[in-house]
Amino acid sequence: MAKGNRVFLIFLTLLAIIIAAVCLLIFIFTLGYTKLVCVVFFGLMGAVGIQLLKKTKKNWIVNLVGGLGIMVGAPVFFFCGLGASPISGGAPWQFKTQRMYTDWYFTNSEFFISELPDGISDYYFDFMPSILQGNGHKAVSFMAPADYVDSLTAEVTDKAVEIHTFDECSNSLFASVGDVDFYCPLDVRTEHPGAVIYILDTNRYPHIPHSTAVIIDGDFVLFSQL
Repeated sequence: MAKGNRVFLIFLTLLAIIIAAVCLLIFIFTLGYTKLVCVVFFGLMGAVGIQLLKKTKKNWIVNLVGGLGIMVGAPVFFFCGLGASPISGGAPWQFKTQRMYTDWYFTNSEFFISELPDGISDYYFDFMPSILQGNGHKAVSFMAPADYVDSLTAEVTDKAVEIHTFDECSNSLFASVGDVDFYCPLDVRTEHPGAVIYILDTNRYPHIPHSTAVIIDGDFVLFSQL
C-alpha cells in the first residue's frame, strides 16, 4: 500500500472511531436514538479500516472503501450526527444533559423546568425537533412529592395566562383551546382526564404556535413547550 493511501486510510479510520464514540456518549446521556445510526455506521467503518490496515496492500481497495465511506458517511454524519435527534424516555440523572442537548436546537422558555425536584418517579423526557416549518416540542413528566406539587400549583396559578381542563380541549396532535395551542401527548390526555392545564405563555398564532404549559393531576406533573 502506498504511503499516501495508508495515511488517508488511517485518517478515515480514526475519524470514524471518534465520531462513533462521541455519538455513543450523546446517546447514553440523552437517549437521542438517531445517534445510534452514527454509532453503528461509523463503528463499522472504523472496524473495516482497521482490517484493511492489517491485511491489504492493494491501493484500489483502499480508494474504493475510502470513497464509498465518504460518499455515504457525509450525509449520515450531517443528518444523524449533527442533526437534532428525537428523544423518548430516560432517567432523572439524564435530565440535565437532555435539557442541555435540546437547548442547542430548541429555544428554552423561561417557564420550562430547569431542575428536577427530589423524590420523583416515572420520569419521561419527550423531544421532537422542528423540521422545516413543522413545529417541534419538548416535554418532561414525572410523579412528584405532594409538597412540590402544592408549591408548583400555587406558582403556576399565579403566573398562568389561562387555566383549562381537557374537557375544553380539542383532541388533536397539538391540544388547543380557542386560539391557544399546546403540546400534550395523547396518552396523558387519556390517563389524566381530570388534569388542570396552566398556560404560562403563548403566541396565539395557530399556523406556527408557540406555548409553554404545565399540566397537573394529583401527583402527576408535565412541563410542555411547543
